[in-house]
Amino acid sequence: MINRLIQTIYQFLPNINRKGIIGCSQKEIEYLEKMDKVKFPKLFMEFLSIMGKNAGGFLSEYYCFYEDLVNDLNKDTKKYLEEYNVYIPPNSYFFLSYAGYNHACFLVEETNDNPIVYFYYETGDKNNKYSYGKYNSLYDFYISRLELQAKVKIS
Repeated sequence: MINRLIQTIYQFLPNINRKGIIGCSQKEIEYLEKMDKVKFPKLFMEFLSIMGKNAGGFLSEYYCFYEDLVNDLNKDTKKYLEEYNVYIPPNSYFFLSYAGYNHACFLVEETNDNPIVYFYYETGDKNNKYSYGKYNSLYDFYISRLELQAKVKIS
């Protein structure tokens, strides 16, 4: 599945810096898992191993890379959302944030290699500051970010 994602990225972002794509080592991935006491799903581990430090321009506006994760993106996002009384399932892992007001997580379940992604966003309503939507899979979520960045609809 990661190969299909990479090929789709190359197709819709032809100017992507392929030489700038840098993955995480197995030790770095294990460190992240140990740090947050989680076991990552297969697709997320593959993403980290191929483009976990730099995706050559893909996702460049997001906090989602190793440096962000190792600097407590998951814990900081949970703490921030809890300040607004947003319910966060205990087995969630926040892996992406955008501009401080959009946040994505998946539930850490050992049986799912491509988990559902929950995407929290600001509503503009001061009584209910955050709401969320969900994507059927981590793959679908990454494709949705690619569609935004490339300004296309991918079917």
